[in-house]
Amino acid sequence: MFGEFTTIEAYSMEDEFDFNIEDSLLVLSSTGLIEMDPRLEKLIANGLDYVEARRVINHNYISELLNLPKGTDVLLVNDREDTACECIEQLKALGINHINYFPYYPDIESYPKRILLLQ
Repeated sequence: MFGEFTTIEAYSMEDEFDFNIEDSLLVLSSTGLIEMDPRLEKLIANGLDYVEARRVINHNYISELLNLPKGTDVLLVNDREDTACECIEQLKALGINHINYFPYYPDIESYPKRILLLQ
């Protein structure tokens, strides 16, 4: 879509960041990443422009959530605690608040074991 106007390069937090900040725009999956990596803090302090890409609910599966009985306990699985909680808040903002959400993410210490799993 943007191919004739720009170059897009993907980086992981495990990668070395090798780009010119003067003509770059960083797209973050969460602004929480800035606090997690001193390299990002330094780049942004030096003038790197950034935006946060807000995650969006996949609306193809909303009907499945709506069909759950009121009061159903569900685990909402995501990659980090903040993104799992953000997803829960987005679903509630959409009015899907008749079920009980519990966030689940890697390294969580405890969670209800006998509930429906949402991924």
